[in-house]
Amino acid sequence: MRVRVGDTVKQRDVVAELDPVDAKEQIAQARAQARAAAADGRRATVERDAAIAEADRLEPLARDKLISALEIDKQRARANALRASAEAAAAGGAEAQARVRLLEKRLVESVVRAPFAGRVAERYVDPGAIVTPGTRLVRIVQIAPLRVRFEVPEHEVAGLTTGTALRVVTQPRKPDGRGPAADPATGVLAKVSGVASEINRERRIAVVEALIEDPPAGWLPGMYAEAIVDRRTIDKATIFPAAAVLSRLQPNGTVVTGVFVADGEVARWVPITEVARDGDRVAVEGAPTPDGRVLIAGHVELTDGSRIKPSGGSAARPEAK
Repeated sequence: MRVRVGDTVKQRDVVAELDPVDAKEQIAQARAQARAAAADGRRATVERDAAIAEADRLEPLARDKLISALEIDKQRARANALRASAEAAAAGGAEAQARVRLLEKRLVESVVRAPFAGRVAERYVDPGAIVTPGTRLVRIVQIAPLRVRFEVPEHEVAGLTTGTALRVVTQPRKPDGRGPAADPATGVLAKVSGVASEINRERRIAVVEALIEDPPAGWLPGMYAEAIVDRRTIDKATIFPAAAVLSRLQPNGTVVTGVFVADGEVARWVPITEVARDGDRVAVEGAPTPDGRVLIAGHVELTDGSRIKPSGGSAARPEAK
């Protein structure tokens, strides 16, 4: 065994070598058998030609009744037998040559090479172990590109096609400096490589796969990650904390979305038009309160004009983008 768990290998690197002693001896034996069969074939061919020539020489004597026809028949039969022997020797030689090629192939295969570049995840045998065809030696995992598999609701599938860009986020770097190097705020660029051809009928989701061509150091196969797909870009929008946005049922049965803004010691209800959500942030059209403070806590039961006493932790200024 040439590798250990954790070793990085390139494509075609040798990872293990099987003892080829028996294979070499078998190849030498098969080659000797092929040479012997070729010699037998040549000898049978020479003897056959001699028997045919002898039969041709005796043909005129038999016509002149100087020898019996039985002698001619014996020579013809001997020539046919020698022809069969030559053909059998040729077949034996071909079989031996085929065995030589098979053994040479096995000899080449006794050197096990990495089928692709990656890292050794497991090693199943130690040096000196006896193995048979089909025995697992090592398991190599591909480090780059990494394949990300995630699920999306059925109503979101239409917006995902091969080549769609997305961001992948995993756990942030640990305090000791180890672990993934990706910035959780931005993620790592990936592109959709395939979308399932059917929807899971029980869960109403589709499986999507994406490729990360250049994953950060420390990202390994099997890690959990989050895929973020930017569906659209919004310009000139105001960003509110999601906790600030409320929906109120009106007497006429309609639902109005809005926020409470601190106007001195009074809460004012300001309707807004929500255009998008991203986690704990809500984008709204325009800037309804460019200089006001939006209530984000203790405001659920308020009404327009309610008396309030804002504190530093209960209000936030909107963020314009």
